[in-house]
Amino acid sequence: MNIDKIDGALPSAPRSGPGPGAKGADQRAAAKAALGGAQRAELTLSDVAQSLKPQSAGSSAGQIDTQRVEQIRQAIADGTYHIDTAQLAERFLALETTLDQ
Repeated sequence: MNIDKIDGALPSAPRSGPGPGAKGADQRAAAKAALGGAQRAELTLSDVAQSLKPQSAGSSAGQIDTQRVEQIRQAIADGTYHIDTAQLAERFLALETTLDQ
């Protein structure tokens, strides 16, 4: 059995010295030393991301209407739940337009 060739690729020569992650580790150590050992990250949200955040802690954005959820579950179980595909498509297009801005 010949295993020198796998999927048409030729075997590579053995590597010597540090592995491919060594250079990255050195760069991370140098960056950490330059920051005095401190790590700091900064995050800026886009306008779209800002608009998706709940407006206030008292808003209904985080609340679940358990009665409505149960109605939908029952309709699905009964086979009477209807999805308006045209409305769904329109809302997806509106979302795509918003995200592209």
